[in-house]
Amino acid sequence: MSLSETDDSGQRTVQVHSRAEDAGPGADWSRHVSGRLAPEVAHADFELVQWPPAGAVLVENAAEGTAESAAERAYRELEETGYGYGPAFRGLSRVWTRGEEVFAEVVLPDEAGGPDGFGVHPALIDACFHAGVFRTDTAGQEQKLVLPFAWNDVRIFAVGATALRVHLSFDGPDVVSLRVADTAGVPVASVGAVIARPVATEQLRAGAGSDWSRDVLFGLEWTEVALSQPVSTPAIPVVQSAADVTALAVSGSTEEAATADLTARAGGAGAQELTAWTLSLVQAWLTEPALEKSRLVVVTPSPADPAVAAVWGLVRTAQAEHPDRFVLVATDDRETARQALPGILASGEPQLALREKAVLVPRLVRAMDVGGVDAGRELDREGTVLITGGTGALGALVARHVIEAHGVRNVLLVSRRGEQAPRAVELRDELTALGANVRVVACDVADREAVAALLASVPADAPLTGVVHTAGVIDDGVITALTPERLDTVFRPKVDAALVLDELTRDLDLSAFVLYSSAAGTFGSPGQGNYAAANAFLDALAQRRRAAGLPATSVAWGGWAESSGMTAHLGASDLQRMSRGGGVELTSEEGLEVFDRAWRDPAPVLVAAKLDFMTLQAQAAAGSVHSLLRGLIPTRRQTTQPQRPAGPRLAEQLAATSPARQEEFLLDVVRREVAATLGHASGGQVNADQGFSDIGFDSLLAVELRNRLTELTTLRLPATLVFDHPTPRSLARFLLEELRPEPNGTHDVAGREDEFRRMLATTPMARFEELGLMHTLMALLDEQGSKAAGTAAVAEQQQDSTSLIREMGVDDLIARAMKETRNQ
Repeated sequence: MSLSETDDSGQRTVQVHSRAEDAGPGADWSRHVSGRLAPEVAHADFELVQWPPAGAVLVENAAEGTAESAAERAYRELEETGYGYGPAFRGLSRVWTRGEEVFAEVVLPDEAGGPDGFGVHPALIDACFHAGVFRTDTAGQEQKLVLPFAWNDVRIFAVGATALRVHLSFDGPDVVSLRVADTAGVPVASVGAVIARPVATEQLRAGAGSDWSRDVLFGLEWTEVALSQPVSTPAIPVVQSAADVTALAVSGSTEEAATADLTARAGGAGAQELTAWTLSLVQAWLTEPALEKSRLVVVTPSPADPAVAAVWGLVRTAQAEHPDRFVLVATDDRETARQALPGILASGEPQLALREKAVLVPRLVRAMDVGGVDAGRELDREGTVLITGGTGALGALVARHVIEAHGVRNVLLVSRRGEQAPRAVELRDELTALGANVRVVACDVADREAVAALLASVPADAPLTGVVHTAGVIDDGVITALTPERLDTVFRPKVDAALVLDELTRDLDLSAFVLYSSAAGTFGSPGQGNYAAANAFLDALAQRRRAAGLPATSVAWGGWAESSGMTAHLGASDLQRMSRGGGVELTSEEGLEVFDRAWRDPAPVLVAAKLDFMTLQAQAAAGSVHSLLRGLIPTRRQTTQPQRPAGPRLAEQLAATSPARQEEFLLDVVRREVAATLGHASGGQVNADQGFSDIGFDSLLAVELRNRLTELTTLRLPATLVFDHPTPRSLARFLLEELRPEPNGTHDVAGREDEFRRMLATTPMARFEELGLMHTLMALLDEQGSKAAGTAAVAEQQQDSTSLIREMGVDDLIARAMKETRNQ
């Protein structure tokens, strides 16, 4: 930033420039702001003491019969227009209209930080304009993506505000005036006019320069690190071993070892069988009360092997759902892993590889830093490109792209339903009109014989020269709710189909073999352990093909704005969760440009994810950024020890609070975290006595809230936390009991028994037999049989909670019930 000397009029010129943080010394600077600063001489000519103003009408919800608040509607509509606001910028609270005027209340979200250092916090000012969604003079018109072009007559009257009253007035579609006051109506700031101008996606991309994809395409590198502790430790027992996967039980740090009576089927090195075995081990580990404070170290050979890679994908998701419970170690020498265990655990790294005397950790790097694009590689125009999932949204995009951008004249679209799929015939006709020969065929690509027949039908004068495997199915559920059957549901169209295509095309002269993978397999994705495992397999399969001299590229995609069969189920909370994690959706145009670069790149696996670097840098500063991003996101705070959560400070704050206010103190904390989990602007929008199920919580949001509170309190909280304590107030009372050391009276035995009976009433008996708990449960039922009549009433009273409990899986429920039984 540059600021000139005062000129004859008493004004100064100000300019703001920027360039990429890792740009070289000769890189150009881009100017973002130029303006004039003048001394303030006038006082505010307005106030907003009467609130809401006379005649203003409250905007209560989005539509009659819906629970969507005005703020939720605003951010949904803004997102549909093209604005992506993270939690730090979602400050809109309530809105009123009066004719063509708009009034609103905005608050500074916790994620935005405090107001210190600002005249008015940028996130607070930005939120003022979000109320413009409700302006009446442009109602019914198509909304366009616009950005502020010029700010005129900007005045600040007070600093330090964290909540504002807002008055917006409009002078035509592109000019808005702003007046804001504090919660007492005292003026804080005003803007005489903000002039907006339409902006296209291409213009935004141009602002990043010609190499915009450098922030979209990434490779994975293993970087050497030094362990802080010597390689020596007492023997750590092997809990279970199956094929090439070994599990080491660790209690506390490393001095004590704990074993559990965990029985899991061993043997077999196939991807599905090995992943299912690991799943059973992980579930048993998570649901055994005696192990709730321990960690499980999963030791495997290199995840370059596809079957082992699937295990890594699954365990990465377990790490995401249950932080600090699992560690992944790749080594060819299990004894080395035992000896290095103290240093491994002290490193704070969730994934490591031991290679001779080196210790490596995975880090994401920009693809342009590890290889260049082979611009000479092209698709054969006269050959045939086979696209699995071809009638789906992503398959259709690829089909149109290879025809229009690459001139391919023959396209074979394959899906399970073929021409019976929705819009399949229309898609075929549209693509044919572009001048291509397009066939739509129904085929189970996981069926080897069916695929062999399909390939035999490809005409000799248009041989198969390209394969794009976009097909996939999701069956989402948290780790404890997954089953081998749910693994198979996802593996068959992803893994089995890829293996068939790999085998049957090895002798063909292909120019491209592209696998549509997912970043879920690289990072782990809460609620998608089976999907992460299947996609990690695809990544390793591409590596294996490249090592054999065959074409292959696995693109681990992040989020697409284009809705597909695998993403249509995502709601606002899912998209907000992605945003909080630092992910931004790719547009179709961006995705296809990345597709072209990726399949030409020499790297066999690329992560294609659009990242919000501001959000990620904030996470890095707080010590919470994902381990894979630690090399990509610079942190300015150097630490010698891993950053501890805020638990001790929270306990100290609680101790400093009068006993009469301790519950309310923790309730404020809980409401704030609930609001952040749901993407609300502040905890004030959360009803303390409304059930979590009523405010939109599902199993994934329950896990996220549990993890947020675990980090905040340092307590080991169960995955069923939200269902054990179904309102913010009851959850705050539970935390008060856990954080306050004094005894807490007698146990509510009757209430716990009713709760246990409700679980029994909603769980299939076959599941108890599988877990070996039938004998114990029947004994409990016999003992308390006289109270069975009350079960139906209890189940009916808690119907909403029961439906959510089913999503969590019976393992967590039984673990909780057995733990409570032991405590009585």
